[in-house]
Amino acid sequence: MKRFFDFSPSVWAYFQQVDARFGTASATTEPATIDSYAGKPGTVRAVLWDVYGTLCGVGLGDLEKSLGREPALETAACATVAEFELTDTLQRLYPDCTPATALRQLYVELIDIANCRSRQMGIEYPEVVIEDIWQTIIRTCQNAGYQPRQRQSIRDRAYCWAYSFDANLQQTFLYPGAGDCLRAIKNNGLIQGIISNAQFYTPIHLRRLLRGATDRNDLELGDIFTEELVFFSYELGCSKPNPTAFERALDVLQHRGIAPHETLYVGNDMLNDVWAAQNNRMRTVLYAGDRNQTTLRTDDDRCRGLRPDAIVTRMCEIAEQVLTRH
Repeated sequence: MKRFFDFSPSVWAYFQQVDARFGTASATTEPATIDSYAGKPGTVRAVLWDVYGTLCGVGLGDLEKSLGREPALETAACATVAEFELTDTLQRLYPDCTPATALRQLYVELIDIANCRSRQMGIEYPEVVIEDIWQTIIRTCQNAGYQPRQRQSIRDRAYCWAYSFDANLQQTFLYPGAGDCLRAIKNNGLIQGIISNAQFYTPIHLRRLLRGATDRNDLELGDIFTEELVFFSYELGCSKPNPTAFERALDVLQHRGIAPHETLYVGNDMLNDVWAAQNNRMRTVLYAGDRNQTTLRTDDDRCRGLRPDAIVTRMCEIAEQVLTRH
């Protein structure tokens, strides 16, 4: 899956530096207060996964959810200002607020502008490309006289700023048993894919965490997931519950002779995952192993009376659900 890891050596070196600085995140999670139940019988030939809140935990959720967490954004902005020596530049640009506040507000504003532009183009549930947002921020700083320490293309610099900001905003950790679950399903001959709201750093974090969980430093995402069944929102320009990724996955599966009812989608969000997948005739499992990231959407009419095929609170239960139907 080269398309997710095609960065210059200097960018890769910076990513590794950031990862080493923060170490491997871990967290103690508690399951959601919800009644779990086993799924209905049926054959499963393909399993599609959400990432955040399902395979991996993140304190603030995906990009959309994190935008509402102003104190955390301010902290990440403060660290980014210090990391890239932006204090003087931002003070010149925005003299009425602190540099961290200025950066936070600019970041959120540019994302909002990009989303509004996409909605005007008729895109439901749009997704930004976060490195494009950071390129605009960098150009704004450079136009105000910012002189970077290293010579890099603006694109490479944007990758570094984005990666640093995200690392300071929240760290990603793999849920217990996720690696074993994925391997068990793979070893039993089922194909697996991903449909997830994400940014460029999502596959990087996922691969790093799976390598640690499996003690395989050479593990690639392609060892577990079928590349043509990996759909990240930042590549598509739209996020779940937009049906685009689900429809494209079903087209791929149809060419492999796999029907929608033979496809299981696993996620933690009743709207983005369960409702969206069921709308595309897939079977569904709600993963409720982390109460902080299990999103029931009880105030959404689309989710009232909605029932997944199964609700589980442990990764091993997902493998059991899948393999008993294989």
